[in-house]
Amino acid sequence: MSTVLWIIQAVLAIKLLHTAITHGLLPNRSEMQSARQRMGTSARWVHALTGLLCLAAAVALTVPQLLWGNITATGFAAAAAAVLWLAGLLLHRRTRGKPNTIVSLVLFVLAAFAAYEYLA
Repeated sequence: MSTVLWIIQAVLAIKLLHTAITHGLLPNRSEMQSARQRMGTSARWVHALTGLLCLAAAVALTVPQLLWGNITATGFAAAAAAVLWLAGLLLHRRTRGKPNTIVSLVLFVLAAFAAYEYLA
């Protein structure tokens, strides 16, 4: 099970890093313009906060266990990632014309599974 959890962590961390870059550093991409218009003035800080939280979650998913073997911190990071994906799902359903609901749900389930395995 340990190998499966590491693979799940790697997938989650890569996706979190991707989201941190696309939402935090590149929020002005053309495909995000309609969402920014729907969100109004709050779009800028929501994207910045999303980028920061996703970056923190990606680091927290991998670094504590790699450096110190701390699986409890990894479990809490996975739980935080699960919450981030639920929040992202709600925001995407509100702001996108065609939200990727299935992708967000699969990532939520993977993060919740990792959290359960590390914290149970």
